[in-house]
Amino acid sequence: MCITEYNELQTMQMFREEGREEGREEGREEGQIELLKKMIQSGDMSVEKAAAYVGMTAEEFCSYKSSN
Repeated sequence: MCITEYNELQTMQMFREEGREEGREEGREEGQIELLKKMIQSGDMSVEKAAAYVGMTAEEFCSYKSSN
């Protein structure tokens, strides 16, 4: 077997798994931000505190919040 040979099925499965994991991570982040937006709207949390939870500045959080 040559070092350049590979199992195409295993390689494609690996790429699919990586893609799924990335999608899950993005979904978790979106869910966190949606929850924080609701908490801000209800008055339970300030924008600054919500931004700190997700590692953003208040300005970044507000611009992210308005773009989604």
